[in-house]
Amino acid sequence: MGSAAPASREPTYFADPSHLAAEVTTPLPEASHPGLEGVLTAMADAFVILDRRWRFVFVNDRAAQIAGLTREELLGRVCWEVFPQSVGTVFHQELLRAASQQSVVRFEGFHSRLDGWLENRVYPFADGVAMLTSDITARKRAEEALRFLAEAEALLAGSLDYAETFRNLARLAVPRIADWCAVDLLDDPQTRRITVERADARLEALDAALGFVPAAVIARGETCWLPEVTDDALRGAGAGEEDVARLREAGLRSLVSVPLRPRSRTVGALTFAVARAGRCYGPDDLELAQGLAQVASLSLDNCRLFQRVVEEDRRKDEFLAMMAHELRNPLAPIVNAVEMLRLRGEDPDLRRRATEMIARQARHMARLLDDLLDVSRITYGKIGLRKERVDLVEVARRAFETSRPLFEARQHRVSLALPPEPVWLDADPARLEQVLSNLLNNAAKFTPAEGRIAMEVAAGPDEAVVWVRDDGPGIPPELRSRIFEPFVQEDRSLDRPSSGLGIGLTLVRTLVALHGGTAEVQSEGRGRGSEFTVRLPRLPAEEEPEPGPVAPVPVGTPTLPRILLVEDNPDAAMALTDLLRLWGHEVAVAADGATALEIAGSFRPDVLLLDIGLPGMDGYELAHRLRLQEGLAAARFIALTGYGQETDRRRAAEAGFDHHLTKPADPKVLRELLVG
Repeated sequence: MGSAAPASREPTYFADPSHLAAEVTTPLPEASHPGLEGVLTAMADAFVILDRRWRFVFVNDRAAQIAGLTREELLGRVCWEVFPQSVGTVFHQELLRAASQQSVVRFEGFHSRLDGWLENRVYPFADGVAMLTSDITARKRAEEALRFLAEAEALLAGSLDYAETFRNLARLAVPRIADWCAVDLLDDPQTRRITVERADARLEALDAALGFVPAAVIARGETCWLPEVTDDALRGAGAGEEDVARLREAGLRSLVSVPLRPRSRTVGALTFAVARAGRCYGPDDLELAQGLAQVASLSLDNCRLFQRVVEEDRRKDEFLAMMAHELRNPLAPIVNAVEMLRLRGEDPDLRRRATEMIARQARHMARLLDDLLDVSRITYGKIGLRKERVDLVEVARRAFETSRPLFEARQHRVSLALPPEPVWLDADPARLEQVLSNLLNNAAKFTPAEGRIAMEVAAGPDEAVVWVRDDGPGIPPELRSRIFEPFVQEDRSLDRPSSGLGIGLTLVRTLVALHGGTAEVQSEGRGRGSEFTVRLPRLPAEEEPEPGPVAPVPVGTPTLPRILLVEDNPDAAMALTDLLRLWGHEVAVAADGATALEIAGSFRPDVLLLDIGLPGMDGYELAHRLRLQEGLAAARFIALTGYGQETDRRRAAEAGFDHHLTKPADPKVLRELLVG
């Protein structure tokens, strides 16, 4: 095969029909054999014989089908006259090479009308060439699918940003395996489109019109495969008439949408669609899409796990910084009060104020440490309850009164609604009061001055319900689902109006769950307030004691430098002011930046002691503004703060502070800085 014929029979081949020789080739007896002709005509592959003048002398049914003509329309006609667009192509050049070199030639080509790949084998002989053509589309697509899957796996493994990874995956898919590709993820309670890629602008109509497909795939956790898109198929998949019309106009021909299921939970959908004529998604395409979904699901899971680790690490660092700040704040007035007692312990009034201050701040520190210990116990499953028969009404009243000083300090308008009869629970009274106090304290911290806070207790047949409502800043949607997680706080800024470690609500949820109840939060968003709801199981009626009397709700309602102290903690400000005056300094006090700016203009201090975490305007900005005031250019600025990390010291220096002291400041060091 492939050897040349004797010289006397050497044929001459021409590419251009205008140069064809006049002689007619000898008929091919093999092609005219009745038995052989029947076999060649019926074979699945295309088979043609061309004579020396490139005329079709034999064409089987498959060859005619590929050509898009009948056998009669081809036989006897010159190939290049029937297909002038082939002249100069690889097809034309390879046929010439086979004929001129008298060797078998094999080549592949893409057939645009069939939207598939063909493999051609050309066999030359003395009077012409025979060509066997096989459809290798399935093989080529399988090879392309394997290459695509390998590239996709490398892409999905190469990044831990799932949004960017899915965008790159969609770009890889279009136009290689799809004309349109979208990735949708579940964002309770709706789906959110992460990315969409289109082969051309006219397919933008698919963006909205195909939204029902991934939504259904995510809801059911099942693949949607429409090999041929028809109006009835779309309706069966859940499309409305308007969507059917838009998809028909966009030319949608086939689609497949597969669920993303990391850890056996459907969290999204990967959707591919084609709008090219003759292209449909078959079983192999479905298998490829499902393979991609498996790889993408694993990648998504890895990305989310990584982001969770990063987020938890960030929250841990923030928590440690916040814990240091919150513990240093009460330590500062304690240290200063001790120094006051050392200097003037014989003064009864000063001794009383100092000891009260120490007691208050010590209780505050104890509460912070107790919360930390409780979270540790929760983590290791060691927290327990000491249950007894408890009247929820009395517990609510005690919790409300415990929080009253916080309400009064910020002039909150508060209300307490209690049922007239006791509501008996099987509960730990101390832990139950802790739950309600944490909710009330949380409301007090985040509700602005003169805001409204209400607590209501109601009793149903089988459960008791407690609502704590406020008209504070509200909770944004992205935070509501995580508000009960440890160390989650929305406001981490220096000028935040509240304090705390971000573990109070975690304790609420855990302690309520240990009592067999639930804790939930509702908020319409920023500026719309919040409502926390606690539901607890009641004791059966036969176990309730006889009602007792209910107590009424209490009705309440000269050479030394001059120093400007800016501190928003009243105890810290009072203690440090007393100490400074005992040292002989003239002291002015401000609780916020605006007041400090006003006082500084007339007081003209020599030294400014500034807290950093101030309401409205932090200490860095305040220092910058004070530096610009007339007469303060030579003043010494000392940062006195609970934030003591190296970055805090560096930022204080950049803001113009001469010194940075971490609370509680050593009185000896502070005095040296003041007089030095």
